Amino acid sequence: MIEDGDYPLGTALPSEQEMAQRFGTTRQTVRNAYAALEDEGLVRRVQGKGVFVAKPSPGMLDVGDGRSFRQSTRAEGAQPAVRILSHETRPAGPWYAQIFGIETDDPIYAIRRVNSVDGVPLSIERTMVPLVRFPRLEGIDLAVFSLYEVFGYYGKVVDATSERLEIAELSVHDAHLLGVEAGKPAMAYDCLSFDQDGLVIEHTRTLRRGDLGFYTVRY
Repeated sequence: MIEDGDYPLGTALPSEQEMAQRFGTTRQTVRNAYAALEDEGLVRRVQGKGVFVAKPSPGMLDVGDGRSFRQSTRAEGAQPAVRILSHETRPAGPWYAQIFGIETDDPIYAIRRVNSVDGVPLSIERTMVPLVRFPRLEGIDLAVFSLYEVFGYYGKVVDATSERLEIAELSVHDAHLLGVEAGKPAMAYDCLSFDQDGLVIEHTRTLRRGDLGFYTVRY
């Protein structure tokens, strides 16, 4: 059913009880089947959320150490967490149409989220992705799968980035999300991510707490 597309990438599979009733078997049999699928890299178990359809990624190439937020955080021995604040599909409009090289009425996917490390809010991100290059992205739970993983599923890798760094003042709402006082300074990053063909596949605006922020350049 996964191979036939009945359960697309990122979809939550039915519970063990639902599957057992559907096929007239036991929960243990379903649990064993899910474990086998996980060993093959076809699903991912997420504590408290369920089992999600995945697939082995062809790998990712990122500027710097080649890791997403979650990967780099775990590599440092800390526990990452991502909370989705909002997500919506909207027309690209003139500005994003120019950035992504698409039509003004082509859809883009907007995601706003908070990244935390060991339970401490670290940054707020607003990301735009062109759906013409990543169809069905709306159906993938980005609290479970990182965008870099999703890019890999579609055969895309982040081959280069262009970033602009500035200092911004946190609004009352953003300061509350990050657990600091309003008006505190934050590091603001505007980042364009390019795939291996030189196309822009992502624009991200990140606000990172000034007391926990740093910026490293390697050249």
